[in-house]
Amino acid sequence: MITPADTKAFAALRSQLAARSMDAKRKCADMVERCERHGPWQPYSVDADGTLRAQPCCPACGREQSLASIARSSEIPVRFAAATFESFVCSSVRQKEVLDEIIRYAHGVSRREATDGLLLRGSTGTGKSHLAIALLLRCRAAGLSGLYLRVSDFMDRLRASAASASDVLDRLAAVDVLVIDDMGKSLGTDFERSCAFNLLDKRWGQMRPTVITTNETIDAARDLLTPAGFDRLTGAGAGVVELSWPSYRRAIRLVSG
Repeated sequence: MITPADTKAFAALRSQLAARSMDAKRKCADMVERCERHGPWQPYSVDADGTLRAQPCCPACGREQSLASIARSSEIPVRFAAATFESFVCSSVRQKEVLDEIIRYAHGVSRREATDGLLLRGSTGTGKSHLAIALLLRCRAAGLSGLYLRVSDFMDRLRASAASASDVLDRLAAVDVLVIDDMGKSLGTDFERSCAFNLLDKRWGQMRPTVITTNETIDAARDLLTPAGFDRLTGAGAGVVELSWPSYRRAIRLVSG
């Protein structure tokens, strides 16, 4: 049975915990380390009960290390390991619209609500690879499996396993999100086009989204993927995103220079 004395003691304990929490927060605010790359950061965080918890390193460095680990496991090139949505610099309204569209798509894929694929089409240097990889990294961070492949890597895997190409296609069909970068006329033989269609067909049937980037025109992309493959990838054309601006890489060099 709880007595008035117990109630008073509990109230006093709550007051002590609150005071302890406030004191810990003040101490935490006064403790600052400095990262050479990211500037000042606090080496401690405060739990709800006022307990100080040490952070082992600069939080921004920790996030970058986690991102790099995800990039390595997704076979993303080192150059694009930090290709996030946040690091994509928009210098026009159209770029911001496309960025927002792809972020919404990534959110839908992460929640397993978006299952159709995406075709990112634009001239050389417009940021197609950056945005496709940022999408993949966002989905990986949400717990999905994923893989990045250039078309040339895809072809190499098929040629190396010509006797068992179906095994390669099955492995690629099994990942939650697949990015195939720089699709072009290198996808030239009937065998290669047949394999590309079979991969898209498998992933479409399993409701696993595929993202492809290309410099080709829409008509050329439809021809390379076959009309049926193109429709499976893009949801009959709805999933085509045009990056219709000048070279993104050139613009970034001008800004940074």
